[in-house]
Amino acid sequence: MIRKLFVFSLIIFISSGCLLHDEEYDVFAEDYDTLSWDFQNTNILEVSAVNGDISVYPNNRKTLDAVFYRRCWGTSLEDAEAHLKDIRLVESISGTTFSLDAEIPGEDRNYVASFNFEAPDSIFIYFFIINGYLLAEKVASDLKFRAQTGSLETKLVTGNIDLEIITGGVSVQDHEGNVRVVTSTGQVYCSMYEMNRGQNIDIQTGLGSVTLEVPSDASFTFEISTTVGKMYITGFDDISYEREELYFRSGEVNGGEAYIHIRCTSGSINIKAFKR
Repeated sequence: MIRKLFVFSLIIFISSGCLLHDEEYDVFAEDYDTLSWDFQNTNILEVSAVNGDISVYPNNRKTLDAVFYRRCWGTSLEDAEAHLKDIRLVESISGTTFSLDAEIPGEDRNYVASFNFEAPDSIFIYFFIINGYLLAEKVASDLKFRAQTGSLETKLVTGNIDLEIITGGVSVQDHEGNVRVVTSTGQVYCSMYEMNRGQNIDIQTGLGSVTLEVPSDASFTFEISTTVGKMYITGFDDISYEREELYFRSGEVNGGEAYIHIRCTSGSINIKAFKR
């Protein structure tokens, strides 16, 4: 009986300790640094982070400007502030590639490291994050985004984009240029400001629907398929089908100058026309 009471008491003590441990980091502190680098001889920007957000906007200078935000949780404000320095920003240069890596300790307390960039046009931008939000707005650069969990968004980008995320949604708004999007789980929305000869749109999802909006006068060849879901192509005056099956359709709209490929394992596909 004593042994049973001891084991029961030990379980309560361990459980209580775990609960206290989970709840002890309930106060956060944050700070930021304003940074700038000369980018006259650099044409590739690579940025990686574990937990946080990364955004980029254009500037008309030959510099990369950034605000680097840090946030840390602790048992008190003093404890959290003391551990802000645990978040390290590591920079390196290899040829014409400039790399930034926000490193955080692998411990139980929660850390967040985020970037807000202003970058010169015509550089190649690669962002990688494990958990967070990636955004590019009004840039003319080619973009490559990779994320495990979170969301990816572009607005008024005129370069080519290559976006991959395991779990999370993707939003591409008013785009000019080629588009490649791959998601395992998540909805995809894409709107094209214009479609030109030779332009390519390639969207693939595992679980999640796709909505693509293009100008009503756009000219493109299409190939779309889904295993579970419905498919719609609406709002175009001149559309012809090469194959029109339950889960696969191909053909062309207005002559077929660009190319659209969409594949959903489980989800619907909707290609819609809009008038400018």
